[in-house]
Amino acid sequence: MLSDPEIQQVAQLLCSGTAFQGMPERIAKRVAALMAMRSFKLGDKLTQEGSPNDGHLMLVVSGEAEISISHHKDGGNLVHRLAKPGHVIGDVGFIDGQAHSATCIAVSPTQAAVLARDDFIQMFEADALSAAQLMAGLLRLLALRIRHANKYMLAQDQQILRLQTELLSLQKASPLRKL
Repeated sequence: MLSDPEIQQVAQLLCSGTAFQGMPERIAKRVAALMAMRSFKLGDKLTQEGSPNDGHLMLVVSGEAEISISHHKDGGNLVHRLAKPGHVIGDVGFIDGQAHSATCIAVSPTQAAVLARDDFIQMFEADALSAAQLMAGLLRLLALRIRHANKYMLAQDQQILRLQTELLSLQKASPLRKL
């Protein structure tokens, strides 16, 4: 479990982050009190894409971690974002219990406050309001990510349409010759 200064620090990060902005401080402290601190060295994996979810939600407290997904065509990774203090990691798997959807690697020494799903369930049974506040923040975070993905897909669709239109105009301008 976290020390009192760590609980205060984690609670402040929870209240100031995008997902949990507006969370009452007393609830943020209640959630933080259930968390444990984990340290990761440069290059350590916080999560591994496709690996079973261990039922944990992480909040980056210090350092940075790169979140990426594998790009199967060339075997490389597509970097999704850089997680900095206040960013949440493992939220999707925490909610649905499925395998991790991305790999997260520490790009500097990193500390993360970790909440186990079992502790969250116990909190829900003891203090439904606090658990509901946490879940509302996670749902808000997922909604933001869905909106971002929708904008990205729309931009990709528009680019494909532009390329198709350009290809059609090129084909009309110089039809292919039959040999």
